[in-house]
Amino acid sequence: MSEIQALLEQLRGQIQQLIVDLKAQIFGENNERLDFLVDSFYKLSAPQRTGVLAGIFAGIGVFMTLFTIFYFVQINSLRNELSKSFEAIHELRELKTEYARIDATYSRLERDLSSATSEFRVKPFLEKIANEQGVLIEGINEQRLDLPSDNPLNSNFQETRVDWRLSNISIPKLLTFLVEVEKSGNYVRIYDLTIKGRFGNRLYFDATTIKAHAYSRK
Repeated sequence: MSEIQALLEQLRGQIQQLIVDLKAQIFGENNERLDFLVDSFYKLSAPQRTGVLAGIFAGIGVFMTLFTIFYFVQINSLRNELSKSFEAIHELRELKTEYARIDATYSRLERDLSSATSEFRVKPFLEKIANEQGVLIEGINEQRLDLPSDNPLNSNFQETRVDWRLSNISIPKLLTFLVEVEKSGNYVRIYDLTIKGRFGNRLYFDATTIKAHAYSRK
């Protein structure tokens, strides 16, 4: 405790010495500068003294005015910064809520997709639908591709592109077949279809190319 008091006393002494040195720099060693100013002031005529005092008070008034303006400008700036900070916090909270909602939706989609595609195979699936609908399916070709790097499903899933042909099929039956493919819940989507008419037959057609894509686990 005595060491702390000694340190405080030393610090107090240094501050006092600093004040003394500062007074000496401003007013002189024995206040000779202050005395000189006072003597000079009293040597002036009454109108001159009045002018000096008016100038001093005017300078003080200008300084106080500038200080007040600066103070309120800084206060207003601080208020603006605080307002922006609160707005940023509010926006961050909204984004956090939105992120949580989107993340929950994504997690649900990934679970559903994983469940639907864990044991899914495109070719047996298409052959099964064709048998159920009584249509002839030919030339099923599959190609597995990585998803784009910016796709969040890229780490766990691949895209399977598949094309096939249907021959001698009516338009209503073709549409029924395509609807059954897409509504199966296996995330198979048709993205291209080419239909070619059969010579001499206006009721039946050849669906020369049907292209679809599906997801599959890596």
